[in-house]
Amino acid sequence: MQLIPNKITYILIIFFVLVSCHKSDEKSKEVFKKKEVFHYREIVIDSVRDYHTYKRKYGLNCLFGKWIITSIADVGGTMINENKIQSQIGKKLVINETNFEVDFLGSIFKTKHPSYSIVSDKGTKGTSLWYGYLSSSRDSVFNLIVENEKKESYFYIELISCKEIATYYDGRIYFYAKQSK
Repeated sequence: MQLIPNKITYILIIFFVLVSCHKSDEKSKEVFKKKEVFHYREIVIDSVRDYHTYKRKYGLNCLFGKWIITSIADVGGTMINENKIQSQIGKKLVINETNFEVDFLGSIFKTKHPSYSIVSDKGTKGTSLWYGYLSSSRDSVFNLIVENEKKESYFYIELISCKEIATYYDGRIYFYAKQSK
């Protein structure tokens, strides 16, 4: 008679173990489904011939508006935490006549009455051109230098076109796409 309760006990233990494993397996599948895999942007030597890269004649007007980080290129080593880098996707930048504001790597740069200057640079190290991006369409880089009210250099932006700009920082190039005027 003692064998029957022991068999029932073993069967119940096995049943509960199987049920609990099955539920935790379902939960872990949900966690993996929710987390999206991050992919760095590939920068290759671009063969596009008619890409309208930035020209000085476009001036500042085509740059005014709201921008958003849409992709990041891994071009070297970094000391920044990967989660922090990846969290930059979707961060905004505002450039206009009376305001400059950007949320970049946890720091908010904001200045009223910014001063802008556009400089051409043949020394392209640390730019997307240096790493081969649109190299068939450009031979130099235009940078937007933003100064605050105290005339201190505040932020540097590589001008790729009127619809795309970039910022290089610590082994990564952060690409912005224009959202609106």
